Parts: sequence; structure tokens; C-alpha cells
Amino acid sequence: INKAVGAGSIPITSTITPNTSGGDHPQIPQRYNPAIVNTVAASGSTLVDCYGAVISNWSGLSFDGLHPNNDGSAILAQTFFSALPYGGGGAAAGGDSGGGGGGCFIATAAFGSLLEPHVVLLQQFRDAYLLTNRPGSIFVRFYYKFSPPIADYIAEHELLRAAVRGGLYPLVGFSYLCLNGYGIFLFFLLFILSACSIVGWLRLRKSQYPG
Repeated sequence: INKAVGAGSIPITSTITPNTSGGDHPQIPQRYNPAIVNTVAASGSTLVDCYGAVISNWSGLSFDGLHPNNDGSAILAQTFFSALPYGGGGAAAGGDSGGGGGGCFIATAAFGSLLEPHVVLLQQFRDAYLLTNRPGSIFVRFYYKFSPPIADYIAEHELLRAAVRGGLYPLVGFSYLCLNGYGIFLFFLLFILSACSIVGWLRLRKSQYPG
């Protein structure tokens, strides 16, 4: 990664795809991919989560548990394409990737694909509202460091996937509103709700302690 950056290139690093052919599959999500994620986050380069893009249907996307079939290859190609500076509009285009084009591990595990529209929307929100400022970038790096093992566990339990999807829908809706120009409306709505809550609390306190 450092040599690529030093040569003026934009490195794009991928997580390792699954291996269910009897190889070291447990090592991939538990050891190798978290190490890759941490390395990429520390370097500030672009991460592509090929593992997350195919894990929910790897048996149908590979012909031997190790190598992708045509459908699997198409998904992996699109996953990489989404991170290219002039392809999917990933954050690599701006030189500060922080995971542009990939990395939404928990959402990918819950919805089943990196290309699922809800996941794409969350990626767009991340690139537009989180990676454009220091606090947001710090949060994303923290997320990349600790979320892969959680996402792997979610992907293996269908009921948990459904529950996480339900929990993500409000965030998806919030992201949609922000990305479509309703961010200022949400700000004023939250301001009004906060003001009403404060006024209500003051009135309640006054009624309890009239003196």
C-alpha cells in the first residue's frame, strides 16, 4: 500500500473471499480479513469488501467453495468497479478513501449484498456526510475495526439478519432524506422537538415544585 501511494497510485485493497472447500475458512473472517481491514483503515486507502459481497450466498456464487462462478465473478467485478475513481464514484476519486466503495459490513450482512439498494444508500451517506469531516472519518475507522466479526455472526443467522435489517431501516430513511436535500428540514424538526421537550420538562418541574 505504501509503495503504491509513493508511486502516485491509489491502492484498492480487498478482503479475502470465502473458502468453504475444506480449507482455512474460519481463519478468513476471524483473522485475515480483520487484519486487512485494520491495515487499510490505518493507511487511509480504499477498502473493497469482496467477502461481505458474496458471503450470504457463496454456495450459489462459487462452483467449488473456493473459486467464484460467473455470477460470483460479476458481483466481485461490480464491487471493485464501485470503488474506482471514475467508475462507481468511490471516495478514491477525492484521494481520501476511508473505505469508499465498500466497508458497510453489517448492512451488507443484513441485506445480503454490497450492491443491495439500501446498502448502496448507506455507502453514499457515509461518503457524503461521514468521510468529509474528521469526526466522521474517525467513526468510520472505528466501525471498520470492530464490525467485521459482528457482521460475520449476523450473516450466519437469518433471524438476526432480519432483526438488524429492521433496525437499519430508520438509518436508511434518514440517509435518504439527507442525500435528497432534506437535511435542513431534519435539523429544524429535531430543533423543534428538542425545544418542545425542554418546555414540557420545565412545565412539569414547575407543576411539581410550584414554590
